[in-house]
Amino acid sequence: MPIVFVIIPVYNRRTITLQCLEQLRSNGDLGWLKVVVVDDRSPDGTGSAVKERFPEVDVIYGDGNLWWSGGIKMGMEYACQNSANFIVWLNDDCFPAPGCVKTLVEHATNSGEIALSAPFRGEHYYGGFLKTKFGLKMLPFSPDTIQACETFNGNLVCIPRLVVATIGYPDATRLPQCGADTDYGLRATSAGFRAVVVGAAKSWIRSEMHSAARSILRDKVTPADIVKSWFWKKSSLYAPAMWTYRTRHWHVIGIGLFFFETLTPLALSFWGTFAPDFCKLWPATFKTWFHQRHLPKSPSDQPQKT
Repeated sequence: MPIVFVIIPVYNRRTITLQCLEQLRSNGDLGWLKVVVVDDRSPDGTGSAVKERFPEVDVIYGDGNLWWSGGIKMGMEYACQNSANFIVWLNDDCFPAPGCVKTLVEHATNSGEIALSAPFRGEHYYGGFLKTKFGLKMLPFSPDTIQACETFNGNLVCIPRLVVATIGYPDATRLPQCGADTDYGLRATSAGFRAVVVGAAKSWIRSEMHSAARSILRDKVTPADIVKSWFWKKSSLYAPAMWTYRTRHWHVIGIGLFFFETLTPLALSFWGTFAPDFCKLWPATFKTWFHQRHLPKSPSDQPQKT
């Protein structure tokens, strides 16, 4: 039996973290997995609650400045120091169905590939991507198939130790939050590793934990809000991370993508703030159309919650 560490980075949402661990317990996963919760000094006492209710789970603490990639990196370092053969990333709002993690580990063991689940959320599955000239394209989901991809979301991913030995850890310095998972995937596949979505590994995301993205025009996000987001590490517009991510993987084209993705929200916020109401566009309508047209879904094949 390989040594498998599951790394769960958490911050200040004790209830959902405990529910995720309860799901693993009900699946029987805590009996064979080594689960590590990386608590970044949560004010709500997440780490203490985990220790009390799940003594079989290891809890390690950050300094309050880890963010997602720092938490994942700390957990991966801990796992490697304790002879891990495989490392599983698991976000605490992603709930594996019974047998999901074992399916991923078995596939990674037999193939040497990075194996990921495509979690179900609302009406859609979120999993693998292909790299295109101007960004990433989400692959349509095919239940019970094995589908190659070039990178992935970090919700639930099984990574062989050899990958870590070859490319190292997520870039917690330059990509503290957004883009760290897909950056790692692109680095891994560029190094010659294969990543696949394992359709038989079912999971789902707690939809209520994710509020709908704010519409810049509808919600009147001000230009000042946009500028502040350029300096907020958790934001998808965090400028240092966007620059690193785009130029690292798209090179010269990435420079143009960086300025387009940075300045377009600012232009929209000016329009949304100062234009008359009858002149405004409504991005939510476009967003709904885009999801219906482009995002993979298969409601008849939803994973069953326990």
